[in-house]
Amino acid sequence: MGVLKFLKWLSQRHPILNREIVETDPPKIDNLYLDTNCIIHNCSRKHRKDTDKKDVEDKIINHVLRCIDELIRVVRPKNLIFISIDGVAPMAKLRGQRALRALAVSKTHKKREESEESNLEAKSEFNRNAITPGTEFMEKLLKELHLAISSRINSNSSWKKCNVIISGPRVPGEGEHKIIGYMREQLSQAPSLRHCIYGSDADLIILGLCTHLPCVSVLREDVQRVNGRIKRKEDVQRVNGRIKRKFIFVDLKVYRELIDMEFEEVKEKITFPYSLQNIIDDWMVLTFLVGNDFIPKLSYFSVSVLPLVYRKYKSILPELNGYITCNGVLDLNRYEKLLSVLADIPKSQKTSKGKYQQDLNVGKSMQYTKKPLAGLVDSHIESDEQK
Repeated sequence: MGVLKFLKWLSQRHPILNREIVETDPPKIDNLYLDTNCIIHNCSRKHRKDTDKKDVEDKIINHVLRCIDELIRVVRPKNLIFISIDGVAPMAKLRGQRALRALAVSKTHKKREESEESNLEAKSEFNRNAITPGTEFMEKLLKELHLAISSRINSNSSWKKCNVIISGPRVPGEGEHKIIGYMREQLSQAPSLRHCIYGSDADLIILGLCTHLPCVSVLREDVQRVNGRIKRKEDVQRVNGRIKRKFIFVDLKVYRELIDMEFEEVKEKITFPYSLQNIIDDWMVLTFLVGNDFIPKLSYFSVSVLPLVYRKYKSILPELNGYITCNGVLDLNRYEKLLSVLADIPKSQKTSKGKYQQDLNVGKSMQYTKKPLAGLVDSHIESDEQK
């Protein structure tokens, strides 16, 4: 569910959401979930110029393990470490993935042909298509991950106190969806647990909210874009020979309250019971209009139009006699009425940058009426003591 520029828009509109992690004062977290594919891709970028295939794969795997170690050290989970890697994607997304991988192969062949025509030696780079379920590289990564984590559980106190679950590429489903599926199981078993999801995708915020768990947060690396390229903000100071990375902590409990305040005005206008849970589910459906990996995106709709979509939703909700969603089921009649209203929005308003900036300013100046509060696995690793 990629929503382009959603995270940037959200951070600018509600700066209160972002809090920098300090190792001396880590957040209190019970369960840590790692969307590991973003770690793998980031590590592969750092070694993409290496020429020796076996050597570069080993470097990437070691780099992935170091990143996981750093996250455990920073967050210090008390109960569970859930490491999730993308398996085979849902059918709705497979077609798009095939197209992207075919395009990557085509570009590689084109570069090779151009090098041969120019009598230049073609540069051998790591093929990022290898980061796909079923490849030799992913099998090698999974094997090394099991060995390394088994060793850490038996020798490191931070790992030994936690249950460790790996949901690898052999388990179908995207990594983030396997994480959310596991978290939903906890809603009835242990609703008071504090959950933290690490990943770079903005849709983790949407998925985290849809669990309706009371204590969920999203952890991400602090990055900035320069000329369209991601530049990670890194301290110049090294600790034990490693560059310290900055991490941003997004508390979804705070965002739940912000959504409640955003839609507070509809409480007195509707004739049916007000439910924040239903409001959040409807809000999630509204975000699908500007980006989703599984359904087509509406023309001319971008993240900048979301505040306008919210206003249209608030204006028509009293006429719908109910919410767009109910217990995870979309009411098509009500949804059609909403789309009819959105269809009347002039194209100029859907793409207006000036309106986007105005909406950002409105979000920053919001007066808070109350202070916001700061079959899924293929392996379950245990320590020798637990065995």
